[in-house]
Amino acid sequence: MSRPVILLGAVASLLALAGCPARPPRAATTIASDSIVLERGVCFGSCPAYRLVVRGSGAVEFEGRGRPLAGTRDTGRVTPEQFSGLLDAFESAGFARFAPRYAPGDSGCGRVATDLPTATLTLGTAAGVRTVQHYHGCSDAPEDLGRLEDRVDEVTNSARWTGQPPR
Repeated sequence: MSRPVILLGAVASLLALAGCPARPPRAATTIASDSIVLERGVCFGSCPAYRLVVRGSGAVEFEGRGRPLAGTRDTGRVTPEQFSGLLDAFESAGFARFAPRYAPGDSGCGRVATDLPTATLTLGTAAGVRTVQHYHGCSDAPEDLGRLEDRVDEVTNSARWTGQPPR
C-alpha cells in the first residue's frame, strides 16, 4: 500500500472520530405526567438521603441514597384520593410560584445555616415539569415548601423505610 493511501485513510478515520462524542451522552431524567418526586440529600448528621416517586396510578417507589439506606429499594402504594390530595397541597402551597432554588447565594435564601440537607421537589403534570430545590439552611425559604415536602413523606409513609418521621 502506498504512503498517500495510508495517510488518506488515517485522515478519514480522524475526521470520522471527530464527530463522535468521547462518551455516550447521559440520558435525561424524565418525569412522567402525573407524578411527584421528592429527593432528600445528606447532611452532616444522620439525615436519611432518599428518592421517592409517587405516580398518579398510586405506585410509590423508594430508593435509599445515603448511609445507612444506600441501595435500599422498595415499593408502596397510595390511594387515588391521597395522590389527588397531594396535587391539591401543591396548589394550595403555591408550588408554581416558588423560586426554582433556595440555596446559599440565591436571593431567596437569606441567612444560611450549615450542614443541613437539601430537598428537591418535582411535579410532573400534563402542563409540564416544575422542580424546586430547597436547602434547609436557608432562613427565607417559604415555610409552605418545607410543609409540602413533609406532606409527601406523610402520605407515602416514608418512615417505614427511613425509620424517621417527617421533619
